[in-house]
Amino acid sequence: PPATTAPTQSTAPTRVPTASIQPRTSTPTLSPTPANTVSPTQTIAPTETPTQVPTAAPAPTPTPTTAPEPTPTVSPPRSGGATPIPYSSSLIPHILAGTATINGSNAPTGTVVAAWIGGSLAGVTSVKSGGKYSLALGQVLGQPPFGGKVITFTIGSLTAHQQIKWQSGGADPLSLTASQ
Repeated sequence: PPATTAPTQSTAPTRVPTASIQPRTSTPTLSPTPANTVSPTQTIAPTETPTQVPTAAPAPTPTPTTAPEPTPTVSPPRSGGATPIPYSSSLIPHILAGTATINGSNAPTGTVVAAWIGGSLAGVTSVKSGGKYSLALGQVLGQPPFGGKVITFTIGSLTAHQQIKWQSGGADPLSLTASQ
């Protein structure tokens, strides 16, 4: 007999769908995006200022001058309403101090004591507490020199019994007395 062959199955190759992979033409490139960062600012350093070093100044050379002429000075007004007496500053005054009494009692506070030389007023003051007085009698401008001249005194309107000679730089205690 004829040989029978078993039917064979023929398998045809199966087609598997294929995808074609095409290379990309542009590839995205990731680059980091700057974040909000603060960049340091430039610090400005202060400019150094030169310090001046003091230098010693040369000492001035004294210029010789002539001595000034004495300037007349005016004594301050004294109590008792007397006008100021202009004194010469070239002579040292004669200082007198003591008590002033009238009829054996201290002269009242405020009583005027005046000094006279050659009939001209040479100084005036007023009595303080306890009958005390003091006078500085300088050489009066426009008057003849007082050196050796006699000083007389009044206490109020009364003439004192005492007298003394004027001397530049003199200083004497002198109690004055007057009677009515």
